[in-house]
Amino acid sequence: MNNPWGVIMNPKSGKKKASEKETVADVLRQSGVDGYFCYTSYPGHAGQLVQELAQKGVRRFVAVGGDGSISELVDGLMNCGVEPEELTFGFVPQGTGNDWARYWQMPDNVGSCAEILNAGALTWGGSRSAVKTPL
Repeated sequence: MNNPWGVIMNPKSGKKKASEKETVADVLRQSGVDGYFCYTSYPGHAGQLVQELAQKGVRRFVAVGGDGSISELVDGLMNCGVEPEELTFGFVPQGTGNDWARYWQMPDNVGSCAEILNAGALTWGGSRSAVKTPL
């Protein structure tokens, strides 16, 4: 894999069934988001997965879940031993409240999120202006 994504998915976010999360993974893969797809099993697991993937050389990460998933993933990134400027963070809002995504006016459509990830930029507020996503 060339420059893989570490996709950390919370199968319980948004009170959705795990099978629906697999559909999200399928859409991301079909849209060209390639890499390691990992599912969290318990609170704090996302940070552990980030650290394991960072040791394998992964530098681009995606949280698929809600605000808690984003928080855990960012915490893992800040503690993985890699310089922040080497890391890229993205997210696919799939939580119940999605406060963070709503604040930034991010799309909740998985296909739109995959486009943004592939472009290496965030787009929000309907403006097509892009902002690079490194931490």
